[in-house]
Amino acid sequence: MPEYNCSLISSKTSNFTFKQEKVVDVSKENNQFILKTDKAQYKFDAVVIATGGRGNGCDIAKQLGHKIVDLKPSLTALDIREK
Repeated sequence: MPEYNCSLISSKTSNFTFKQEKVVDVSKENNQFILKTDKAQYKFDAVVIATGGRGNGCDIAKQLGHKIVDLKPSLTALDIREK
């Protein structure tokens, strides 16, 4: 898997830690995401892939089993509401 720059933010109550590392592998195990970086390994309940046009977040999503549809440029905001 190619390396990606990654910003990791973890929270314990009101304490936050911000880290910027290169992701070298992403996997899912027992309903948790395992992110391996060039410096450490982390476990998360959820992962947001936000590459902003740089890197290739589609490769990460495919690796996690997502189906990728043809991409089209858009300047439209997304409004998502949970049921």
